[in-house]
Amino acid sequence: MDRFVIFSGANERAIIAACRYFTRHKQMFSIIARPDADKIKLTSFKKNIACTRSCATLDVSDLLRHIAVLKHCYPGERLIYLPTAESINRILLAYRKQFEQAGLDVGLVDEALYMLISDKFSFQACAASNGIATPGIIADPNNASFPFVAKPKQEFSSVHGNKIYPYLIFTPQDYNRFIVSEVKDDFFFQQYISGQSFYYLMFFPDNGQPVVAYQKNLLQQSGGKSIIYAEACGCPDKKFEIKLINMLETLKFRGFIMVEVIKNNDSTVIIEANPRLWGPYELAIKQGLTPDLLITDRPSIKEASIRKGYLWLNGLLLTLTKAEKPKCYGIKFLILWGIFKNTFNDIHFHFDSLAVYRTELKQVFTNIVQLITGWCRHVFTKK
Repeated sequence: MDRFVIFSGANERAIIAACRYFTRHKQMFSIIARPDADKIKLTSFKKNIACTRSCATLDVSDLLRHIAVLKHCYPGERLIYLPTAESINRILLAYRKQFEQAGLDVGLVDEALYMLISDKFSFQACAASNGIATPGIIADPNNASFPFVAKPKQEFSSVHGNKIYPYLIFTPQDYNRFIVSEVKDDFFFQQYISGQSFYYLMFFPDNGQPVVAYQKNLLQQSGGKSIIYAEACGCPDKKFEIKLINMLETLKFRGFIMVEVIKNNDSTVIIEANPRLWGPYELAIKQGLTPDLLITDRPSIKEASIRKGYLWLNGLLLTLTKAEKPKCYGIKFLILWGIFKNTFNDIHFHFDSLAVYRTELKQVFTNIVQLITGWCRHVFTKK
């Protein structure tokens, strides 16, 4: 018997989508929760929390202790790791032997291959060497033409260890803010590529052909962060897909991976890859990339249709009430219509996660109050 093990506390929208699928299909799973703020505790899946980590930071001994507890509680079951978070993946790969001895089936590729794909700089270099178009490298950002992008060389800072994100730099002011707030050596610089954003959603089994689906991104949080609204679609570029699959199969990659591209007319440029579950994973499940692919035979891929959409409405509201501008791909009226159609398909607008929905709405109202307070203070101070 198989039991999935989920470390919660990060990438909660992907975790909620997976837990929802497991519950619907009566697949056993256990959650190891964070000790502090963890949105999974606000969902009906809190009943699947088997244990809670002793500290918010990722302590190897602590993680191993909880795996041992699960193995003791379920001695006749195989514990299957669900790869939802970059930080956990890296810990498990660095101490793979210890976790497997404790009873966890890690299931990830080896550490060197994982880092090659996960780290943005090395993945871009690998793609370029395989004949896949990448954004042009900017050697000296001080002399670069705007706009351009500052991308993390790896997922976490080499100086302070925190997760770092890309910066979209459109003006000298943007560049100055970047220099002040970040460690420049943690980043490399590339040309800004405009066009339509797509995700290639993929699962590579140990044997056989990969399962592939596609996602058209229509609305995204500022700074290249989380997707707010997306729709299932057909293959954006079959020639690109063939090159991508050939590269990943040559590397002997196995498991889940999301690859982002920007398509502009006949050009498809690769942006990044996430060898784990991704935020809008619910849309991939609707297309057949279910989490139990890790343990079952390949299911039939479902047809993409306009009825298959993904929405995180509070992600839009939280962005707007922080006075930030979301990235819009396409005609705004059609995107607004799509959001309206998918209102009741919101990732959190379900009975199992309504408390998360309400919590995010409270934060939206808090942001609105802060905006109004700041505006009033500015007006009256000016007078």
